[in-house]
Amino acid sequence: MQDWRAQYLGLTTFPTSLTAAEIDALFTLNGEIAPVVGARRTPLTRLGLVLQIGFLRLTGRSLNSVQMIPPAVLQRAGQAAGIAAPRLASIRSIYPRRMTLYQHQQAAMAAMGFKDYGEASERALTGYLRRLASQNFDSGALTREAMAWLFSHGWVLPGQSRIEARVAAAQAYVTKRIRMEMLQGAGRQCVQRWVQVLSAIHAEETEETLFEWLRKPATGTNQTDIAEATRRLEVLRNLGADRLSLAALPIAGMRHYARGMASQKVRTLALIREPRRTAVIGCWLRLQFLQLNDVALEQISRRIGDLWREAHEATSKNCSRAQPQAPPR
Repeated sequence: MQDWRAQYLGLTTFPTSLTAAEIDALFTLNGEIAPVVGARRTPLTRLGLVLQIGFLRLTGRSLNSVQMIPPAVLQRAGQAAGIAAPRLASIRSIYPRRMTLYQHQQAAMAAMGFKDYGEASERALTGYLRRLASQNFDSGALTREAMAWLFSHGWVLPGQSRIEARVAAAQAYVTKRIRMEMLQGAGRQCVQRWVQVLSAIHAEETEETLFEWLRKPATGTNQTDIAEATRRLEVLRNLGADRLSLAALPIAGMRHYARGMASQKVRTLALIREPRRTAVIGCWLRLQFLQLNDVALEQISRRIGDLWREAHEATSKNCSRAQPQAPPR
């Protein structure tokens, strides 16, 4: 499939933005397709079939719209059909009989080697989307990938809602699998306590919860700052964050699930429905653990540098004081 065609997949009408070169590519009939069109008895049926073939080439769908067809498209389709095309036309005016429209849709599919979308194609698409959804977490991008996959495999695209439903099902499958990995890694009892533990009060004087304390940025390099980071790491270990390896989930995937946790209210954590709640909290805990590990190492490295500098300065001062002064002349 050419790159220019990807933007038009799934459309239900001819776009008015088609260039002359794109229109020519759609309505240039090769040696196998031309006889199929030429076999139609009337000029109008030849025009209708040419439009169906061009639309299927462009969008991956059968043309079934009542909207007017762009004049440039009509003119070029008329040339391909060997007739003078009307200036204004819609599918309804070309096909007064519904059965003829259906027959032309099937003929265009046969000429292009396309098949109707059904149970077999849906099972194949589901498997493809499940693999893709573990690496790509944008619903819109997955929908476009699904349409491109169906087109490249010769399946007529179903309705938009049906494709989006398959995308949502694949994302739900991946989320459920992530939850199962977290239950196995951190332990079911540990995972089930996440909301309760994170909602507990950490500082009585400020009523700060453990969740709010954990998401505070770690700063500074003195002993108090390092001790604070160490305590947070210990709490995260107790919550199983060090055991959430999630080898099959990239960092981009963890960030996708943890997105929004920085502004999440602690009281709303329990309202997130499973399996998404476990995936969201687990990915956030894992990211906090990895980031805090890096921060702690940086803090210790800077602290060691500070101690070396202080020791060097103190030694230089002591040496200058101990150095004997030259006797006066």
